[in-house]
Amino acid sequence: MDLFSIATIFLVLLSYYAFSYLSPKSRSRNRRPPEAGGAWPIIGHTHIMRNQSPDKLAHLTFAAMAETYGPIFSLRFGSRPGLVVSSRELAKEIFTTCDMVVSSRPFLKSAEIISYESAMIGFIKYGQYWRDVRKLIRVELLSMRRMHMQRHVLAAETAQSVRELYGLWGERKNASGSAPVEMIEWFGNLNLNTVLRLVVGKRYAISGDEVAEARHCRRVMKAFFELIGLPTIGDVVPFLRWLDIGGFEKKMKDTFHEMDALISKWLSEHRAAAADGKQDDFMDIMIGVLKNAKFGNEYDEDTVIKATCSNLISGSDTNAVMLVWLLTHLLNNPKVLTKVQQELDEKVGRERRLESSDIDNLVYLEAVVKECLRLFPAGPLGGIREFSEDCNVGGYEIEKGTILYVNVWQLQRDPEVWPEPTKFLPERFLGADNHNDFQWVPFGGGRRICPGANLALEMMKVVMAILLHAFDVSTPDDEPVDMTAALGVTLTKITPLNVMVSPRLPASLY
Repeated sequence: MDLFSIATIFLVLLSYYAFSYLSPKSRSRNRRPPEAGGAWPIIGHTHIMRNQSPDKLAHLTFAAMAETYGPIFSLRFGSRPGLVVSSRELAKEIFTTCDMVVSSRPFLKSAEIISYESAMIGFIKYGQYWRDVRKLIRVELLSMRRMHMQRHVLAAETAQSVRELYGLWGERKNASGSAPVEMIEWFGNLNLNTVLRLVVGKRYAISGDEVAEARHCRRVMKAFFELIGLPTIGDVVPFLRWLDIGGFEKKMKDTFHEMDALISKWLSEHRAAAADGKQDDFMDIMIGVLKNAKFGNEYDEDTVIKATCSNLISGSDTNAVMLVWLLTHLLNNPKVLTKVQQELDEKVGRERRLESSDIDNLVYLEAVVKECLRLFPAGPLGGIREFSEDCNVGGYEIEKGTILYVNVWQLQRDPEVWPEPTKFLPERFLGADNHNDFQWVPFGGGRRICPGANLALEMMKVVMAILLHAFDVSTPDDEPVDMTAALGVTLTKITPLNVMVSPRLPASLY
């Protein structure tokens, strides 16, 4: 490309930026939130969302900006306005007074490419189709009633994974009776099998011929979750979409084809077995429901089923992420870990297996789970929202089309609400109701609150209870666990979680 061509592209970009940002609507600054500094020409603040330096992740950068600009400030993503809020009062206003207005998702090229043309419930705009699919998911899979009915599935999968872990211990144990295990993969396999059983009635063994297929499935689902919602150059500067800088659109297309191949195979297997009339899993239920009803006019039956089921399976990676952070916090707070196991010994003992009915009696463990979600919410910026109409927030006028981020990470560390906010203190949740009134919102709020919140809480309690009842866990050489994180859609641990495990129960109970 010659110098003239480069200069021409630069002038076109500059003109586009000036027209978009300095338009009459943009120049009307009355009662607009303060705009944060640090915007780059053309792309605005988009670079913040792409920075993976551990000390410059988006939620940390936004928290630092709030020190200067206050708990509500504006951003620019190319020509699109953005808004960040980070206080309990503003979150309450957003999720109550403004809830209808912020219940839509912004249209992103990633959603168009990788989510069955935005048929996935997590990425579609607010409307009748979204309400119908969400109702089906909440009633038939993720309601508290269904969670209690399906608790045995989660307990059975965890018990099976614990037996497999016991087998690994037998193979690897050292002279002191403990064995090394990398827990991120263990949690990932357990989570995948649990969700696959609930959604498509399938599980993978962690040894033998199915290992490669399980890893392929996890890799595809993880890649999907990392790519979805990622702003591309086409989202920021639409007429430059053809450049596909970084090759993200190609990665999205490749990932979608892999994911669609998996889910299409499972759907074909379910249709072939549908003659017996059984409804053993969520995909079976969807097939039965869609015979007698149609959700909207945009999508055919197979698209609705594949989009919904693949969204549930891939989105469940968040559960594995939260389990990793939960065990990490326990290992870094050995006194808390000891208290959890003391409660298990008092309420369950070591002469029998832990049953699913024991979970509700583990009050301290539940407090530990909530404290982990306070300090490390899996989605520290919540789910990305879009204002579907002009709206007033905190006394400021917010224009239609503005992209919204709620900095949950900062909100849940407010020192006015949480004494010693950076310390891991589960006791703050014992006998207290201080996680209501939008002080504790790890799953978001309003109509668009994460539909998997019940499953996530249930899974964290059941898995950790069974694991810590069955095994003592520690770090190699009793060193603290590295907590370096990366932010995609979720806040993930970068380094492996290597632990030493040793059995706590009689061999006959494994």
